[in-house]
Amino acid sequence: MTATPARAMPIIVAAESPDEQPKPTPMQPNPKPDPKPRHGRKPKDADSVAPDHAADGGPPPWFDASAPPDDAAPACVSEGSHVNGDESKAPRKRVGSLRGTWPADIVPSLNPEYLVKGLAPAGALMQVYGEPNCGKSAVMLDMACHVSLAMPYRGRRVMREQVAYFALEGRQSIENRVIAWCQHHDIERDRVRVLIVSGELDLRRLDSADDAIRLIADAVIESREPIRWIIIDTQARAMPGASENASEDTSAMLGNCDRIRAATGATVTLIHHGGKDPTKGARGHSNQLGAVDVAIEVADRTIIVRKDRDGPGGISVPFDLAPVTLGADGDGDPVTAVVAVESHAKPARATAMKIAGHAKTALDAFNELAIEGRTTIARGMTTVPDGAPYIDLATWRERFMRHLGAPADPADKTEASRRRNAWSDGTDKLHQSGMVKKDGTIAWRCAT
Repeated sequence: MTATPARAMPIIVAAESPDEQPKPTPMQPNPKPDPKPRHGRKPKDADSVAPDHAADGGPPPWFDASAPPDDAAPACVSEGSHVNGDESKAPRKRVGSLRGTWPADIVPSLNPEYLVKGLAPAGALMQVYGEPNCGKSAVMLDMACHVSLAMPYRGRRVMREQVAYFALEGRQSIENRVIAWCQHHDIERDRVRVLIVSGELDLRRLDSADDAIRLIADAVIESREPIRWIIIDTQARAMPGASENASEDTSAMLGNCDRIRAATGATVTLIHHGGKDPTKGARGHSNQLGAVDVAIEVADRTIIVRKDRDGPGGISVPFDLAPVTLGADGDGDPVTAVVAVESHAKPARATAMKIAGHAKTALDAFNELAIEGRTTIARGMTTVPDGAPYIDLATWRERFMRHLGAPADPADKTEASRRRNAWSDGTDKLHQSGMVKKDGTIAWRCAT
């Protein structure tokens, strides 16, 4: 693909643009204390001075509510205002990429953007994982094709966007599946706006991530349309030679995914392999689950939302895999490719995850309290969905501990620690399963 300057569109934002991230002016040294008030207060007498901030952790030399900003003031000071002045003139402050907003200036986000409503939000970091041959690549390619055509996905609303699919593992297989998908749905291939990308990618390296950004930029200029979804198949192939259990490697990979997101405005989705315990997310370091906005497990022909930062979680969508014959090889044998298709099986939802051990004890305790009428039905709450039964965590924890039985020695600190860990382990697994959600001091049951 060749970039044509005349057709360039202001879609890709350069990550290194100095205009986008103004840098603060370095603070000037303050060798002599100035007779200025500290923390914006007027001095009690003429001898009151602001001590050196480097010595006692006080304010920097430019912090002075009684005087306008000088050359030492950082870039966060808005025009016509100063650090501790009239906030109505500067409700939002900014230093580099950091911004601050007071609650009174916040406008609620009531219409979050999405690619597939309830499954793939816009501008997010996602991870889709599962065992080998579970159908995760077929599922994501199917979803990508739906998005590129604005076709409703299993009854869910879809926004039409172009997609870039990085086929780092089995390029020919992915290309055959795209042809099979078009053949199965009787759709002309030139209508499907999914760019299949092959080659080498190392998301731990800044230069490699920037190569991906430049390739997306060229595709955007050529097609004159933004690319809003980037799917990387697989994460393991995008971290060649890395240790997936090393936080340094996964942190570098996640950081460059954020870099790609910031430059393109696209959702970045990593297709990865499942870990030994699906309740703890994908294979590798635990910092992955905390970093992603959405985590989806593909298991038993079911798409299960294990984590959704801004949604209820626990959603599941069944699917089937259908073989499509593309033609015959040189020996006359049929060549086929699989396509993920809609299934009419009853969704397994979060019950697809086996609930056992401390998680089962916690669930039993919650259900027991609900039967006793100790839960409350949510109505008009910000966090808990209407109609969901909720309870305070302290009550639930007390009943959980009762299920564990009385400790042999209440003064035994080791035993007390084990009981606390049992509570954390059980409730965290339930939260990840989508069956019970926690937020602050309350927890609620999700629909199953």
